Amino acid sequence: MRIINVKLGERSYRIIIGHRIISHIERHLQKLNFTQLQAVVLTNRSILSAHRDYISQGFKGVKNCHFIVLPATEKTKSWEVLLRITRKIFSIENKGDIFLVAFGGGVIGDITGFCAAIYKRGIPYIQIPTTLLGMVDSGIGGKTAINLEFGKNLMGAFYQPRLVFVDLKFLETLPLKEIKNGLSEIVKYGIIIKREIFDLLEKRTSEIFKF
Repeated sequence: MRIINVKLGERSYRIIIGHRIISHIERHLQKLNFTQLQAVVLTNRSILSAHRDYISQGFKGVKNCHFIVLPATEKTKSWEVLLRITRKIFSIENKGDIFLVAFGGGVIGDITGFCAAIYKRGIPYIQIPTTLLGMVDSGIGGKTAINLEFGKNLMGAFYQPRLVFVDLKFLETLPLKEIKNGLSEIVKYGIIIKREIFDLLEKRTSEIFKF
């Protein structure tokens, strides 16, 4: 397991990376004083069907754990869906304070982060990305947004999560197309930031696709 500390002053957070590490999430929630809160997990139906028992292990120590299931399409990133989410979390708050969990790919991460940014002027959330693209890009930086009827990602905020939990187990069931989407982003990092990344990908391409 590897821990990356993202240092942004009061907005600092940790990225935890490993394989089958969901059992470790509770101690990180304890450090954040989240175990007395209710977890509201936003996800989609296919991810929840595949991983509900596994993800539930990580939240056994919180006060309550609720799931909000959303469609896994770009249309989910809308004002209408955002309002439905806020109505739901408002009703859940009657039983105690909450934090949000983005459990999914980029669509889930975007709308969860934006909801956390604007609801009551900001509530805490954590990211558990399930796609490679989410693990290397959209799920780790605090960039959140929804779409408007006349364009994509036109309403958004930079709002950092309190924790990012990158569990490589979720890549085991990821379609090849989604693996390629994530790899294209990593290639971009190799071209722009660090040539060694690009060289490593080129050298070990066959091993990567065997994963």
